[in-house]
Amino acid sequence: MLATIPTEFLEAANATTLQDLQSALVRFAHQRDFATVSAAMVVDQPEGAAQFVSVGNIPEAYYKAHKDPDNSRRDPVLKALKRQTVPVVWNRHTYQQAEAEDLWEEQAPYGFCEGMGLAMHPFPGRHYLLGVNGPDPLPRNPDARGALLQELQLMALCSQNAAMRLIQLPEPEEPAVQLTMREQDVLSWTAQDKSAWVVGQLLHISEHTVAFHLKNAMRKLGCSTKHSAAAKAMRLGLIAAPRR
Repeated sequence: MLATIPTEFLEAANATTLQDLQSALVRFAHQRDFATVSAAMVVDQPEGAAQFVSVGNIPEAYYKAHKDPDNSRRDPVLKALKRQTVPVVWNRHTYQQAEAEDLWEEQAPYGFCEGMGLAMHPFPGRHYLLGVNGPDPLPRNPDARGALLQELQLMALCSQNAAMRLIQLPEPEEPAVQLTMREQDVLSWTAQDKSAWVVGQLLHISEHTVAFHLKNAMRKLGCSTKHSAAAKAMRLGLIAAPRR
């Protein structure tokens, strides 16, 4: 006989609004004696701090007091979640080991004393984080703690798709690309389906030199082929679209 799935898991999986998802997550946390819960979609940025959008019941005062992106980069729990998919169980000792006890002391007044979190990585550069926290110690009994971790993993699976549907994700910012005039020239002719030999004849340079400029342009644009590099250069406005 199959065990009955608790309502909060089903409601998280079938949530049609952010409020529905938040209600299911908060009920999940409170029924397991956690004070707060947060589910966040995180988008890595080429430069600077990652962007994230979260849902849960984290006090607004906590976010106002923790705006420094350097603290996020130092946080041992966030660092662990970005690297792995197994759950992270943390307490004050976790921060002490990472020489970041000052971060724990800053967050403890808001109820972040002990907790557990889990990360999923559905796409490159994008992460789904689910964490529950509280002022009280976690169960020391291995079986009780193991049961909580299993439920956290199940809730992450149930809520991830809903979060991806409902949370508006910021698009990763493309790093600025600067092409030399010659790189622009060879990409412009490549966009017109000219071979390297023909481009060399048109620009009065050798085929080897054309390949050199194409290789540099592909590297700067993060593309593996010359045609994808030409297409991306057009999309970024670095070269004009060919006339048909």
